[in-house]
Amino acid sequence: MSTTAKKPDSTIANSNVVSKYKAAAEVSNSAIRKVLSACKEGAKVIDLCKLGDAAIDVGLSTQYTKDKKLNKGVAYPTSVSVNAIVCHYAPGSSDTAAEQVLNTGDVVRVQLGAQIDGYAAVAGETVVVGASEANPVTGKAADAIAAAYHAGEAIQRLLKPGNKNMVVTERVQRIAQAFGCKPIENIVSHEQKQNDLDGEKQIILNPAADQRSAFPSC
Repeated sequence: MSTTAKKPDSTIANSNVVSKYKAAAEVSNSAIRKVLSACKEGAKVIDLCKLGDAAIDVGLSTQYTKDKKLNKGVAYPTSVSVNAIVCHYAPGSSDTAAEQVLNTGDVVRVQLGAQIDGYAAVAGETVVVGASEANPVTGKAADAIAAAYHAGEAIQRLLKPGNKNMVVTERVQRIAQAFGCKPIENIVSHEQKQNDLDGEKQIILNPAADQRSAFPSC
């Protein structure tokens, strides 16, 4: 009589899975704070990207040290997207963009992620170079950042069993409109699973008419 080994539970019902997500998040949050603090006048984008990736590696070196075979590493390479660039900006050393430097007033979006055993924690933050309490952000940049912040807070409250993805879509649209802004069209957020950042369930922001009618409800 043959027996089949039971597959380990890879959902957050498993406390070990939650611990790995939390440990990866601790690393990501620490790494992104280092990058944000380095977003100053004259800083090179490529140096900031390298700083984030290196900080992830250092942070992971102190996590789950007893399990030498456990897979851990960068889940989302550090990207530093400036002003009109929406996301995923991480130039290589040979790219001409590698020499780009930050200037006072630049709106900078930093995104990075760490993973432990395939359980990833991706973090994203926005900072304005040179901004401070004495020199606050104003104008359209301030409106966009405020809209994104309040939309993010609303999304977290709406992510609960029984809610539909389009409820989130509509709420974000209303919040953005209150600040005179529009979300980038057809941006999609994905369900995350072990070894998968682009899961089946999705939330779309500001869908075009054809996207809205065809987008799967969940």
